[in-house]
Amino acid sequence: MKLSRILFLSALSGFSGLSATYSYADTPEFRFSGFSRVVLGTLDDKNASYEGYDNNISAGEGSLLGLQLDVDLSETFSLTSQLLAHSSENRNSGVEWLYLSYHPIPELNVKLGRQRAPFHLYSDTLDVGYAYPWINPPQQVYSGYLFDQFDGIDLTYEISAEDFNAEFEAYWGEFKDELSVSSVQKIDTEVTNMLGLVLTVKSQNFTFRASTVNTDFSVEIPEMKALADILYQLNYTLSADSLKTQGKVQINQLGMTYDNIDYFVKSEITQVTSPVIFVPDIISYYVSAGKTVDSFTYHFTYGRNNADFAEPVVEIRAGLDPQIDALSAGYQTIFDTFPNDVLTSYALGVRWDLKVGMALKAEVTHLRGVKGERSYFNIQDLEKFDYKANLIQVAWEWVF
Repeated sequence: MKLSRILFLSALSGFSGLSATYSYADTPEFRFSGFSRVVLGTLDDKNASYEGYDNNISAGEGSLLGLQLDVDLSETFSLTSQLLAHSSENRNSGVEWLYLSYHPIPELNVKLGRQRAPFHLYSDTLDVGYAYPWINPPQQVYSGYLFDQFDGIDLTYEISAEDFNAEFEAYWGEFKDELSVSSVQKIDTEVTNMLGLVLTVKSQNFTFRASTVNTDFSVEIPEMKALADILYQLNYTLSADSLKTQGKVQINQLGMTYDNIDYFVKSEITQVTSPVIFVPDIISYYVSAGKTVDSFTYHFTYGRNNADFAEPVVEIRAGLDPQIDALSAGYQTIFDTFPNDVLTSYALGVRWDLKVGMALKAEVTHLRGVKGERSYFNIQDLEKFDYKANLIQVAWEWVF
């Protein structure tokens, strides 16, 4: 087995907040740790940008510094706080985690406070690039459509058997912040009554994970409400109903990994459904495989995402009245703001573990969108852009 692979796999639990060491001393024990990354990237097409990358070399989209403080208060209580300084304008810096853990028995862990929403295999270590082989987890699944934090309670119960370990997780909470709904637009969002369940089973080199979460989703946009009220008054009920800004959001996920240190296979699929106009119905997945030779890991990833926003209702007849025509145009403009996203990607990368706690990575991702749809691109020139581009990235990762 290769030491470098063992070290970076161990980082999966090192920053998860689910595994901890406990001090039995009379005074609290303080432990500091951290992680950082510098990511350079460029897109080889001047007619569009993707995830903040354009035809110039940028270090501002993925570079960050994280500091974590763990305080063992007693045999059963501990406190975790994580501060994150991020270089991207699309992400806020500040307190990422702040929660109290209660560990009454070895099998049970209860967390209360601000924590990472456990939607995916790498949710807990999303910012710790050292913990996974890619520069970023495949964006088809780990996209900005999903909020990644919540304030609430999380209960995890672990069962250990001779041939497998099983972990049952249940969480409840809320989220109030901005949610990205396109590459250039964010909307104030309120998520309440978020109830999630997770099952993780590990046996030898296999890990299987299934999760589901259901939540109430709401945004308050006065202009949207005013337009819907007018449509109701004019008996355009179907059109008004299509401007729904409140409703249920359901997120389902399945994930699988096989890792025997020498090589790995990983895959995840996510489904998002909602009647809310700002939340698309999403089917996204990836399949990734890699091989380790000495201190180098070579990997290939195929990913696909299909995000469909709601379609406008054909109800308002044109040509009846100039004011009705203007109302119809305003209604159509809302839906034009949220074009669908269909994107396929092929990524080829290499990771080099220089020493304990430090790695260099390089990755090329070929992106293929669908003409006429946004496909996650921010397009500057529709006539010249062919919906194909290559994202080139290098990264320096370390933990301390």
